Amino acid sequence: MLRIQALRRTWLTPLMKIVTFSGKARSWTLASLSLWFLDNQGVRLMPQQTLFLRSMLVGLVAFVLGWVIKMFFARERPFSVVPGLRALVTVPLKDSFPSSHASTSAGLFVTLLLVGHPLAPWVGVWALLVSFSRFYLGVHFPSDLAGGIVFGAACAVATANWIH
Repeated sequence: MLRIQALRRTWLTPLMKIVTFSGKARSWTLASLSLWFLDNQGVRLMPQQTLFLRSMLVGLVAFVLGWVIKMFFARERPFSVVPGLRALVTVPLKDSFPSSHASTSAGLFVTLLLVGHPLAPWVGVWALLVSFSRFYLGVHFPSDLAGGIVFGAACAVATANWIH
């Protein structure tokens, strides 16, 4: 954790903060409501837009169930337990495992893969960047991210038939 802190760069930090913000629940809510409104108005911004929108529901499932799991594990954040580690963003919850950012973004990615959505590869790149940003910014251990990715993928597998 301290090594990644030593590798932080002033030009990269603002980009990582933007990527992390894109994975927040409020960003997901705004994006999904906007997409839902446009979809209902017949405005198409992407291929298979309605399927993409339905796939975003996996993020909600992963977020809610992950919140319950966080309370069970009650794992502290890295900056709370690693002396000298500084977080670069404020964190709303004390609990760290599993990463909600990793689980929701990985859940969307895996769902899009399972339903054959053409944007799945791009969402996969985004999901990896979101997960890495949480490590870079000092708010998650690598195991929080790995747990979140596996949990998000499991949510996707469990709900993909319902989405499609």
